[in-house]
Amino acid sequence: MNGNRHFQVGKVARACSGSLVALAVGSAPACLSRPIEPVEPHTTSTITEQLSNQRVDKIDLLLVIDDSGSMADKQAFLARAVPDLVGSLVSPPCLDGQGQASAHPASPLDKCPEGSAREFEPVLDIHIGIISTSLGPRGGTMVNESQCPDRRARLLAGGPPGAPAPATYQDMGFLAWDPGKKLAPPGQGDAQKLVADLESMVRGVGEEGCGLEAQLESWYRFLVDPEPYQSIAVGADQKSQPKGVDQDVLSERRDFLRPDSLVAIVMLTDENDCSFRADGYGHVTANQDLLKELNPEEAKWTNLVCFDQKRRFGHDFLYPVERYVTGLTSPQVPNRQGDLVENPLFVSSDGVLRSRDLVFFAAVVGVPWQDVARLGADGKPSLQAGLKTASEMASDGTWDIVYGDPSKGIAPADPFMIESVEPREGRNPVTGEAVAPPDSPANANAINGHELVVNPAGPPYVGDLQYACIFDLPEHMQRDCDASASHNCDCASKNPSTSNNPLCQDAGGAYGSKQLRAKAFPGLRQLGVLKGIGEQAIVASICPTEVQQEGAPHFGYRPAIAAIVDRLKARLGGPCLNRQLDADENGQVACLILEGRHVGESAECGCKGAARLPVAPEHMPAQWEAQESLAAQGQKLDCFCEIEQLAGEGLAACQAEAGSPEAGGQPVDGWCYVDAAMGEAAAELVARCPAAERRTIRFVGEGEAANHSTLFITCQQSSE
Repeated sequence: MNGNRHFQVGKVARACSGSLVALAVGSAPACLSRPIEPVEPHTTSTITEQLSNQRVDKIDLLLVIDDSGSMADKQAFLARAVPDLVGSLVSPPCLDGQGQASAHPASPLDKCPEGSAREFEPVLDIHIGIISTSLGPRGGTMVNESQCPDRRARLLAGGPPGAPAPATYQDMGFLAWDPGKKLAPPGQGDAQKLVADLESMVRGVGEEGCGLEAQLESWYRFLVDPEPYQSIAVGADQKSQPKGVDQDVLSERRDFLRPDSLVAIVMLTDENDCSFRADGYGHVTANQDLLKELNPEEAKWTNLVCFDQKRRFGHDFLYPVERYVTGLTSPQVPNRQGDLVENPLFVSSDGVLRSRDLVFFAAVVGVPWQDVARLGADGKPSLQAGLKTASEMASDGTWDIVYGDPSKGIAPADPFMIESVEPREGRNPVTGEAVAPPDSPANANAINGHELVVNPAGPPYVGDLQYACIFDLPEHMQRDCDASASHNCDCASKNPSTSNNPLCQDAGGAYGSKQLRAKAFPGLRQLGVLKGIGEQAIVASICPTEVQQEGAPHFGYRPAIAAIVDRLKARLGGPCLNRQLDADENGQVACLILEGRHVGESAECGCKGAARLPVAPEHMPAQWEAQESLAAQGQKLDCFCEIEQLAGEGLAACQAEAGSPEAGGQPVDGWCYVDAAMGEAAAELVARCPAAERRTIRFVGEGEAANHSTLFITCQQSSE
């Protein structure tokens, strides 16, 4: 019997866009992830949401690592965080009925002790690859191949200098985690070996790459670009033209990227993106003679060719940020001719469509950690409280603080996030700390120490920008730049480009050639992409607060990795509801769930089975609204069914029994609302959720949504 037949549905989606119920559905219980806020404060409101249902049993993880000078120390911190990232995904802990970790089985294939369950199902199929940010001068002449290598966004699998390169899966350039031996031939099944190999690969990226970092274009070329060029030719008209198609990149993409995986891009970089165009006049960015024709004074600053191009040279030679937002969100992207074609990240060669909620972009970039951390109990930023989600950043104004609105000429509210050669002024709006002038003592503020005096020595005008943040280096990472063989040292006394550099200032205030700290510049273009993709974004600072005690929860990039894992596991195990639904005395809620599928003209729709019925006449307005959605049109949804809410004994079993619940000896098929307040058994079903969010909508038996379907959920909710 359908427990929802009494529910009347109207045309509500557009009216309720500000009060949606977000639902994630997979093989694990699905959960509501955002607060339910009624449209009208004192009446019963109707809320609706849609969600593509694509079950996740595999992950394709792409690390995009800046390989330019000054990145070795940051790569080392990332390598130390690798065990957290990989270990959390391949073997999540067992949680008891109170949501506390009770055990950590040695193998992801081992079961949890009785009375506990995995936080989410272990991921038994993971591809892990690394690319760098070096795409070469791309037709420019300012630097040669040795100074600015073109690594073509191809997979990197080397180890540190003097160490052997780890063996990759079938010599394809990436690691394949496969403890269940489902691949042919099988991949790696030893978690410790997987971690060790990945650490070695991260350390092997190095810092001898191109200083014209293409942080955004590199992953776009590897994952998205329908026609990655083979070469670039600059014509007599000084326009560059991409030539040919790089079949090696396409081949690596085909091997690495699966059509039914969750895709996570994790970027590590300490500078702003410099993805200049491969066509038109993009190469001018790397051609000092042409820059001199546009502005001879500004062209002297050879280290700042990507900074503020429109004002300084009259043109913006970089790809627009929107290119990368589209690449991460749209099933169609423009090809080289400007025609819209299928996005390889979302549409496979056999037409399989990846759900947008299975693509994540995490960036560990130049931004003060104080801006992106949640507030602790004392009202101050605290990494122990965790990093803000993208939606939290949108609701509390953090995007205005770290990014502003470039389209309207609005700079970030945080002065530390303003790109500038000259010393800046102002206060951080979160902590109230003031920007300190260049003549300040060491660590005058906790964010970037103090400002610089740029290029006091005259030619060559290398130049630099003011820092977004700095951090202390542990003693074993500190080095004397005058004695170092590396040219990637910030405190060399020969040919300085900056003075009063807080990276080189000791506790007594004296400046020397020993580099005591590391720095990062504002990562504004990366932040623009992260803001543009909404909830699929994860933002972290590349400036850690703890660099000495490796066991500390906020050591190095552990907070960044924790935020990434939290966001991924929300999709793997289903996010949780932070506000109750209105359940009646029988435990049912006033919600209608429609499942939309594509079956084609030759197949029967067939709303058959124990949990599916044709859409009732009184619910047709909900189906009409669903059919008008972009999701339905893009995925060609032509079959709609109601998934039944359980009632009676079936409902009780769904709300109390783990695994595959039964009632009267028969399987239970349908869905139910589960709330920890319903009792101890219900509490165990949502134990993985945070203490304040232990509620879920659970699908069981034949009630589980079909893979590659889209669910349309409409609920009535009383105002408080």
